[in-house]
Amino acid sequence: MVIQEKISLSALTTFQLGGSARYFVIVKSIPELKEAVTFSKKESLPFFVLGEGSNTLVPDEGFAGLVIKNEIRGIKMKEKKGEDGKFLIEVGAGENWDSFVALTIFQKLYGLENLSYIPGSVGGAPVQNIGAYGAEVKEVITEVEVFDTKMMKTRLLPAKECKFAYRDSIFKREAGRHLIITKVIFELGKKGRVNIGYKDLRAHFKDRYSSAVLPGEVRDAVVAIRKKKLPDWKVTATAGSFFKNPFVSKAHFEKLKKTYPEMPGFAEEGKIKIPLAFILDKVCNLSKFRNGNVALYESQPLAVVNLGGATFLEVKQFASLIAIKIKEKTGIEAEWEVRVME
Repeated sequence: MVIQEKISLSALTTFQLGGSARYFVIVKSIPELKEAVTFSKKESLPFFVLGEGSNTLVPDEGFAGLVIKNEIRGIKMKEKKGEDGKFLIEVGAGENWDSFVALTIFQKLYGLENLSYIPGSVGGAPVQNIGAYGAEVKEVITEVEVFDTKMMKTRLLPAKECKFAYRDSIFKREAGRHLIITKVIFELGKKGRVNIGYKDLRAHFKDRYSSAVLPGEVRDAVVAIRKKKLPDWKVTATAGSFFKNPFVSKAHFEKLKKTYPEMPGFAEEGKIKIPLAFILDKVCNLSKFRNGNVALYESQPLAVVNLGGATFLEVKQFASLIAIKIKEKTGIEAEWEVRVME
């Protein structure tokens, strides 16, 4: 393990902007991670754990502490005792998310097909409780192995203790800042039924019943849909969906419906979730909106893109301007989905 100094972070994030890390280290094992955390404590430095940088914005001034790039890998699969066709899969946090999903499809396992083609690492999946096309990763996570930087050892966190919520978990909150994800344990099955209830998937499979659709077919459909709608993070500098879809009260939604009769809404846990893309496009008329080097992606306004040479300050000001317009039109406070390295 080698701790480096003043390493530029822009090339290590998909948004391709921001300053340098005061210290930077790549860890590939628990002992190396422990050594890195020990260094940060000895030097009284804050630390930030970086995966593949697909959901992270780096400030222009960089990060004054230690950036730990988690490359802990490894995949182990074992059949669950007493449950035919159920498997527990232990996956290192540093594994590539979509490569892992592709592996589960190859193994003919149900559960992750709707979450195909999402950039990032396996360790980032529970942090964000990633979700797409009617599925969330919390539905198949049983435990998360973490390195507790207070206890300086690993321990297993049951899924219920991860406090999963919409694009949220304990790992994004102050209560979980001392926990570094090292491994995620999933439960997947050889038997199951795919979820194709989401609008785009229903349109793709038309009149086919979910019982007749295989996970591999869903993955192919999801990849095709995402490639058509979203910017390719391998080509375009972006963090994907920049804002969360908002939840509002039923009364708030009914008020909005009077002004915007076509506004869609989906009941979830006593509230109504509204697709923010609809608000940006149809309510605020911000489709393809651009300001300087930052823009909303032409096919999906939820995605903010760096057109080249953008700074963190530009992105922050751009997002603030968008949020003001949303608040003026709907009374909704837009919330960022991306994380800021701080």
